[in-house]
Amino acid sequence: MMKKIFLLGVAFLFFLTGCSSRLDSNSSIGPNQNEMIPSSLDDDTLRTMTCTGQATVSDGVESEIFYHLTYRGLYVEQIHTEERFHSDNTAYLSAYRQYVEEGYQPYRDLDYYHYDVTLDKTELRISVDIDYTRVDTKKMLQIDPENASIIQDGKVLVSTMKTLYESVGAVCE
Repeated sequence: MMKKIFLLGVAFLFFLTGCSSRLDSNSSIGPNQNEMIPSSLDDDTLRTMTCTGQATVSDGVESEIFYHLTYRGLYVEQIHTEERFHSDNTAYLSAYRQYVEEGYQPYRDLDYYHYDVTLDKTELRISVDIDYTRVDTKKMLQIDPENASIIQDGKVLVSTMKTLYESVGAVCE
C-alpha cells in the first residue's frame, strides 16, 4: 500500500512540478527556522532551489528524485524535475511507464509544459520542464483540477512547492 501511495505522490508531483532549495544572501529564515523564504515579494533577484531524495519503492525497485526550480520573489518561474526508477524487474518498470505516460497525455499539447518518459533496460526516467511564466495555468486547471493545490491566481508559491517536495521525502538545501 505504501508503495502505491509513494508512486502516486511522485507521479502527482511530476504532473505539477520539480525542486532543491538554495537561496542567496537576500533570503531570510521564516517563522519556522527550517524554512527558507524569499525576503520580499518585490525582490527581482532570480534564485534557485534544488531538492533531492532516494527511496526504496519496493523489493528491487529504487528511486531517485531531483527537483530544481527557479523563482523571483515568492513565485516559481520554472521547474525541472527528474525521477529515476532502477530495477531488474522490467515488467514493473514497463507498467509504471505506461501509467505515467497516460497521466501526462492530457498535457501533451500544452505549450511550455514539456515531459519525457524513457525506459532504458533497468532504468525508467521521467523528466518534466514547466515554465510557469508562460504556461497556460487555466488550461492546467482544466486538465486536472488537483493542480489547484499548487496554482493560486495563476501563480505557484515557492513555499508550496518546497512543502510538496519534502512531503515525498526530498531534502531541500
